[in-house]
Amino acid sequence: MSKMTEDFSEDPALESSQENALPTVSNFVDQVGSRVEGALRQLAGDLDVASVFSPPERVGDRVIITAASVQRSGGFGFGGGGANDEEPGGGGGGGGANTEGRPVAVIEITPSGVNVRPVYDFTRIWVTVVTGLVAIWRFSRK
Repeated sequence: MSKMTEDFSEDPALESSQENALPTVSNFVDQVGSRVEGALRQLAGDLDVASVFSPPERVGDRVIITAASVQRSGGFGFGGGGANDEEPGGGGGGGGANTEGRPVAVIEITPSGVNVRPVYDFTRIWVTVVTGLVAIWRFSRK
């Protein structure tokens, strides 16, 4: 190793500038990811068994438990830019989350056995039927 390289590597100013160096891209992505995950967790909450199954209710010699379908969604985005090279650019970001649930079954436990009865969402069924009929009518006209 040359004398110049040895002196350069032992320079205290260089060491302090390396300690204060900008984070790497992967560190930055990890930090953003953990912040987004934390924000979405706060917005949507943790999903657990109580979100899907109700507490058991005793009615005579029967136990009734309701079951639900739970869907979660979320996202975020960032952007930035400027009018030209002379003017500073702007930037921004945002995100959000959504949690929806709907009943799907009633579980009935009796001394003679277990019955699972589906819960039908007739509004959803009719919307699907009407949408299908409109699509068939629309494409049959061509």
